[in-house]
Amino acid sequence: MGSTKRIKRTIARIPRLITFENPLGLKLMSLSGPFRDTQGHQFLWDLPGGLFVWLISLHESLLFFVGLVVFKYHKSFEPLLFKQESAHLSLWYGISYTIILLLSGWAIAEAQASYEKQAQKGGQIYHLLGLALGFLFLVMKVFDFADKVNKGKSFGESSYWALYWFLNGFHFIHVLIGVIFLFSLLLSMRRKASDLETFKSVSVFWHACDLIWILLFSSMYMGS
Repeated sequence: MGSTKRIKRTIARIPRLITFENPLGLKLMSLSGPFRDTQGHQFLWDLPGGLFVWLISLHESLLFFVGLVVFKYHKSFEPLLFKQESAHLSLWYGISYTIILLLSGWAIAEAQASYEKQAQKGGQIYHLLGLALGFLFLVMKVFDFADKVNKGKSFGESSYWALYWFLNGFHFIHVLIGVIFLFSLLLSMRRKASDLETFKSVSVFWHACDLIWILLFSSMYMGS
């Protein structure tokens, strides 16, 4: 009988778990926004954009860091191969990508500051600039990838190119996701300013893409 009662209590709690409301009174329905208690008080450990997006960004950054460790590991066993193949990467391209993403990150930070001050017009200008630079990065990368394919540097060419495509493809997909979210927010924030918390979340994700690229650039473009 005791086990039956425990099972019934567990089943009764399922709706609360589905709505992300726990027995401590923390309402997590808005995972992109700040965590508050049932009285609406914000916790001191809240982060801009919400804890959830920080955990996602940290998780993705750690995954990428593991990929770079694998890259360094293989490089230590095949230093000559990695040095020869790295000659097909343009340092100036790498520098250009870095400048574009850093400028885009700066523009998104300025857009967030403007939105927080309710300066919608200025925020939208910076928002559009950050989005345009992100899109420029993607276009340049597509041409760069096409050039590698035309030269026969495909995924299965060697361990170097397998890791090149995995790491660069991983980053490319994340930037593409960020651009899609930024474009969607640009459209929605023209109509209302209530998406500020969502914008903060996307901003955190966008800066994580910057960090991942800096690690990639320093390891693959400068560390060869």
